[in-house]
Amino acid sequence: MFLSAMIKGMVFYDSGIKLENASSKNVKLKTRSQFRVKHKNFDSLYKNFEFIDIATTNM
Repeated sequence: MFLSAMIKGMVFYDSGIKLENASSKNVKLKTRSQFRVKHKNFDSLYKNFEFIDIATTNM
């Protein structure tokens, strides 16, 4: 399902590196996930998928 979602453009590869304070001496590199998916496309990765509101769920 992952490869199918990539082919459809629902999952994409993100090889970028985020730099903070690039013009100063305190440069920070932040690692980022290599694969990204929008929340609305989560169901393309799983056979069963549901949202659960944990604020209203009794545990």
